[in-house]
Amino acid sequence: AIKKMKGEEKNIPCLPYFTLSLADLTFMDEGNPDLIEVEDTKLINLPKHQLVYRTLKQIKQFQSTKYDLYAREPLHTFLYQMPGLDEKELYSLSLEREPRQVLLRELEAKDKREM
Repeated sequence: AIKKMKGEEKNIPCLPYFTLSLADLTFMDEGNPDLIEVEDTKLINLPKHQLVYRTLKQIKQFQSTKYDLYAREPLHTFLYQMPGLDEKELYSLSLEREPRQVLLRELEAKDKREM
């Protein structure tokens, strides 16, 4: 039953958290040597490359899954009619929310004052 469930899961559309896959790939690359020494011989670190392969295979599988998405009203219209902010406005809001070189306790105190 478990094998059957695993086979079915492969075709279920989902939106993966791609940043996590990128972080995994970074840690795999930086945290494992390309070569390992066995009896005074340098060999390619195959387990490292197998980990990378599995992660890339999973990403490829997500990319090949068909997503049958359709518009749902009134949400679709609401989202497309929302006013957008340009880059300067977004940056200004970002600095307002998280000013540069401010300590965490200062931000927490500011949040308490605003409540």
